[in-house]
Amino acid sequence: MSCTRALSACALALVGTACGPSEPGHYYELAAAARADACGGLRRGDDGLVTYRLVADGAEVELWVAGEASAFATGTLRSCTLTYASREITEARDVGSITWRLTGEATVTAGDGCAAGEGWVGAEVVEVVESSSPTVPAGCQVEVDVEGAWVGEVR
Repeated sequence: MSCTRALSACALALVGTACGPSEPGHYYELAAAARADACGGLRRGDDGLVTYRLVADGAEVELWVAGEASAFATGTLRSCTLTYASREITEARDVGSITWRLTGEATVTAGDGCAAGEGWVGAEVVEVVESSSPTVPAGCQVEVDVEGAWVGEVR
């Protein structure tokens, strides 16, 4: 077993123990880094490392942040290309609130599926669709590079 595979198995085990029973799906440990920010320093809540869970039903997919109670995005998987969009999410700021949505596209590989390799390489755009915050204007966008490794599958 390679070091990467061993670490992936450990990471998957930790997801299961830290968040309760592991739910079915493909798990990816991802790093997110803003590459362009027109929102004056608006950060995604999961900047840094995050674990996504991808659940596919044919070409239709749901994306979850591991451990969360509901999917944050839906999309389609065609060959190895995943396209997805979140629902609109409203969050309070120090002053006012913002409503944002996320769209993304990634090349994903998992186990024996898709292409050689195991991972996720993609980009997401967070767009503020409504704002009552004086520091975050409506219409601004944050472009985020998202890359990481396939951790494993829970069936």
